[in-house]
Amino acid sequence: MNSTLINDFGKKIGGARKDTWKGRGLSLSDLYEMTAEEKKVFVKKDNVWEKPDWTSLIAAGADKAVSFWKNEVRKSLPKDPSSMLGEDRNERYVAFVQAVRDHVMELTSMNETRKILTWLKTDGYLVPITPYYCDVPKKWEGVINRSFFKAIQKNTFDLCREKSYPLFGVAKEDADYVLIKNRLKIYFYEGEDVAFKTETRGTSIRKYLSIHEGYATHFYYPEKIEEYEKTWIKNSWIIVDSGSRDIIAYNLCTEKEAADTVEKIARAAAEIAPKKTAARASKTIFHYPQLSWVERKGTDYRNGFHATPELLMDTFGFRGGEFGNWLGDKERQENLNQAYDALMDLADILETDPKNLTFHGTLSIAFGSRGKGGAAAATAHYEPLRRVINLTRMKGAGCLAHEWAHALDHSLAGTFSKPGSSELLASECRISPDAPESWKKLLSALKRKEDGTFTDFYVASDKFDQIHRKSGHGYWSSTCEMFARAFDCYIADKLREKGLRSDYLTAHSDCFVEEMSGTTYHAYPVGNERERLNQLFDALIADLKGMVNA
Repeated sequence: MNSTLINDFGKKIGGARKDTWKGRGLSLSDLYEMTAEEKKVFVKKDNVWEKPDWTSLIAAGADKAVSFWKNEVRKSLPKDPSSMLGEDRNERYVAFVQAVRDHVMELTSMNETRKILTWLKTDGYLVPITPYYCDVPKKWEGVINRSFFKAIQKNTFDLCREKSYPLFGVAKEDADYVLIKNRLKIYFYEGEDVAFKTETRGTSIRKYLSIHEGYATHFYYPEKIEEYEKTWIKNSWIIVDSGSRDIIAYNLCTEKEAADTVEKIARAAAEIAPKKTAARASKTIFHYPQLSWVERKGTDYRNGFHATPELLMDTFGFRGGEFGNWLGDKERQENLNQAYDALMDLADILETDPKNLTFHGTLSIAFGSRGKGGAAAATAHYEPLRRVINLTRMKGAGCLAHEWAHALDHSLAGTFSKPGSSELLASECRISPDAPESWKKLLSALKRKEDGTFTDFYVASDKFDQIHRKSGHGYWSSTCEMFARAFDCYIADKLREKGLRSDYLTAHSDCFVEEMSGTTYHAYPVGNERERLNQLFDALIADLKGMVNA
């Protein structure tokens, strides 16, 4: 790389590298560089012990009963460490799930499954109290529960009785065939365990077919019972449907003939079984119109000079900044200049110290370094787990106000949300009683008019959900996305009021329009709804500035 390139600045942003544990599973070493919020999101059973492709494994020769037992053990583990106590619960959870995964997945027969209980006792995960009872050390409480203890002790008989067992590991296209074949039972008619009998109830006499199997007796009452009894030949094979209790075939000479008949019936029935309707048309990606050039009308904050990483750090107090490796020096400089001017415009509109825009120096900024390519690539996005706004090269131009709104939403979560709320953004959390009225009214006004009916903004956003894929942090009609789009409009209107233009800051606020069934839908606030939201944003910004200056 050319040594004259403008380099990353401030503290390293980093981030959880999910691709590194894909396939091998999340391990303890992966936790070391994670933030508390990243651990909350990524420390999950599915990341530590990725669900195996049981269909492929069984097709390759894995024992079905053993595979089903492994799946039962995996399912019994809690999905995350929330049921555990202690500051190191993430580490203990990962260590235990990883250990169980490794011991369970290496077993190849049901005779070996008893080894798991022995291993748990030997390694101290369970403490034997009596020959039939074990205690769970406090260290492992929450992850070793009754469901897990029950799952590891299941035997083949227990597994085969599970309703999901017949279709376990079966390819979707074979499901109908397997279900039908599983219902068809073959028995040898010898007149004793399988025999015609008569029951008398008062003056009523009824004949039935009795099939005694193990400790159970099954009763069949076919319509043609009289005909069957007269025409059946002893010491022949029969086929019955255990679901409908019908007799499917009889007087078959050999067990092989019966098995071949079952195969033909199941295959034929599966062919004519009702198929699921075709999936609905996939949703499209909403593409922002890309700017041919970025126009700006306003104060020359840089006095004709280029912005530098040091200038962004000193002016705004960013925690850090980074560039994509494929970004050349000219494009890096262009992004620095545009970002500096746009952020100064934002500070001017909000009438606040530029350093307040980074929320006590916790916000970072990235230029084309954290997104993924492809048709679905986002033009810009905000990462709550690392508190970083990423702008995708110059395609991110015009999205800064929208993404900064997400950062603002995130920064308010600790103050405006009820304790214990699991969401990262304040707009998606339960609102704290201590939150200012301006916040409560603003969130309400996004979706409800003053008369309690839905806003046109919400109705249109819901329509966008029906035809477009998710946007940013959720559905188009999610509160957090509606909040960000409304804030973008607020900033765009404020610029217009002052006769200013700042395309890098906001350029797409009014582009979310769709025609459906002769009706035009705007997935952004317009008219009276926009005026009302702008007034509420004024009130919220005033309250926030009061909190900063308090």
